[in-house]
Amino acid sequence: GIGNEVYFEHAYMAAQLGITLVQGDDLTVRQGSVYLKTVDDLRKVDVIIRRVDDSYCDPLSLRPDSMLGVPGLLQAQMLGRVGMANPLGSSVLESPAILPFLHNLARHFLEEDLILPDVASWWCGQPRELDHVIEHFDTMVIKTVDRSDQIAFGATLSAREKDALKSRIRAAPWRFVGQQCLSFSTIPTLGGHGLFPRHMVLRGFAAGDGKD
Repeated sequence: GIGNEVYFEHAYMAAQLGITLVQGDDLTVRQGSVYLKTVDDLRKVDVIIRRVDDSYCDPLSLRPDSMLGVPGLLQAQMLGRVGMANPLGSSVLESPAILPFLHNLARHFLEEDLILPDVASWWCGQPRELDHVIEHFDTMVIKTVDRSDQIAFGATLSAREKDALKSRIRAAPWRFVGQQCLSFSTIPTLGGHGLFPRHMVLRGFAAGDGKD
């Protein structure tokens, strides 16, 4: 919806792909199938590109307090009545805990190396990696494996905040990942009084065509 911070991205992608941009309350599930509500009738939906976090997608099966999802969507997916370019549950691939292992995963499953190197990451569930993160805390970005907590930049924390976060990491090391703190590129951005440098992040999307 228009209240989302990346609504422009949603609208741009929909326009470029020639697909309908909807919110959760634009859809309904009837007898295990997903339909789009229109002025005249219901139109069956075959494929969804989802831009809502898993837990918010279905208040019946997941978070009951969610106003963003579609009741019954999980059932429709499980029955195979609707296709999803990014099925519920696929966000596990975005977990920071997987990043330290991407290189070996690519070699194991694809028998090839990564084309682009990923940011250096250390999963604290391993003793040596845990020690490395604690020792180099000021150069780390700390994330949780399920992204349930806000990202913490070690260098910006007070001494008390650092000690508290380190204690949390030591108590449940498997929940945390330390990443190398990077300096993002900047681009000229038009502001109220001229051009200013602003940090830029390029997000790429890939879709399989069944051939490669």
